[in-house]
Amino acid sequence: DLSPVSYESCDGGVDASHFLRGTLTIEGEPKDTFLRLPGFHHGFVTVNGFNLGRYWEIGPQKTLYVPASILKQGQNEIIVFELEATDTLEITLTDREELG
Repeated sequence: DLSPVSYESCDGGVDASHFLRGTLTIEGEPKDTFLRLPGFHHGFVTVNGFNLGRYWEIGPQKTLYVPASILKQGQNEIIVFELEATDTLEITLTDREELG
């Protein structure tokens, strides 16, 4: 069961470049998933120290692939480095890709 992940700002701001750190708790066996960043503009994401890749609000893809092999039961750390600003402090995890 996947749900939005809320973030705590590591440097206290969302109006300029910043790191955000959140946790995802997984009960049961991890599965392949996709990460959406609505309200984020331009940056990159890591999950448990694994670099998922870069995102840019203009696309074309709207999701980043999160393979089950980098997820674990229990707490998973998600770090977002946003180069601009964010309109929200939540991301969404889903079981479907959105490639544009």
